[in-house]
Amino acid sequence: MLLRRQRVRGHCSLISARPRETRSEKLRLSHAHVNSSTFQTCENVDIDTIAVARSRNMQAQASMQKGELLYELHAKNVSTTIKDIGPNGIQLEMNDRGEFSGKLHGNHIDTVTVSQKTDGTNEWQLKSIMNTKDGDMVVVWGNGKGRMSSPNTGTWEGELHFMTQSPKLSWLNNSTGWAEGQGNMATGESHGKIYAKK
Repeated sequence: MLLRRQRVRGHCSLISARPRETRSEKLRLSHAHVNSSTFQTCENVDIDTIAVARSRNMQAQASMQKGELLYELHAKNVSTTIKDIGPNGIQLEMNDRGEFSGKLHGNHIDTVTVSQKTDGTNEWQLKSIMNTKDGDMVVVWGNGKGRMSSPNTGTWEGELHFMTQSPKLSWLNNSTGWAEGQGNMATGESHGKIYAKK
């Protein structure tokens, strides 16, 4: 009797138990469906360990994209609109207002569209207007992904683009930003760091 093990998705194995076949039988069986003597076994898997490993891998990939810190932002939600509800989740539109500091200093207003999925992950799109202390205006847009880490708190990351007509900030027009942050839906507060993307 020959036991054959084949790896399949979900850290499970398919084990086939059948007599050792001849070469001609192998060719015939290679085109046949798995018969009733095939049964499935699943190994004990620590799901939390896998999740942590994936999270660390994502963090490592993100750190490779981060360059110089451009600015930090603090924002407060001023309104939330439910745009859609469906079997796969909900879509929200949130308007925020806050301050930023770093290489740039000033105030900002944002509109963020969030597609919240039932598994706790989300995808977001941002449109923002930044007004610096010196009177310059920078418009920002971008998108990314996020995940709820508790019923009220979550983290997010993504890519940002800038446009300005200010001569002294013209370097932003050729820059791409990498955003990382966290928010609290209960308090409506969020905090993020924006880096120059390598």
